[in-house]
Amino acid sequence: MTHKKLLMIDDSSTDLALVESWLSDQPFILYTSKNGKEGLEESIKLQPDLILLDILMPVQNGYDTIRELRKDFKTKHIPVIFISTKNSMVDQQWGLRQGAQAYLSKPFNKQELLQTIKKVLENP
Repeated sequence: MTHKKLLMIDDSSTDLALVESWLSDQPFILYTSKNGKEGLEESIKLQPDLILLDILMPVQNGYDTIRELRKDFKTKHIPVIFISTKNSMVDQQWGLRQGAQAYLSKPFNKQELLQTIKKVLENP
């Protein structure tokens, strides 16, 4: 099975390490970025199969990042899963209207993350 490239854009070292450990036995290669601006540059270079995107980050937040992703012909096709502490229904609906395929609220668990990743990769 071909390993899928995932890019996680999150300023939390704890969350990055947690997801990296959860995905270590899965058919994914995880790349990471600490903010939206860096994540955009990585997205263009890596062309990941999926982006896991935090919303509240320094330099550039997740909403601005997804808007930039959707404007660029090189990245507009890449599916995005928002992962955020912003967990109201309004936040989730807003995130999905911005072009995300799914929205997970922090804290999240391994099973929920894996199911969402697989679902989005099967139906981008």
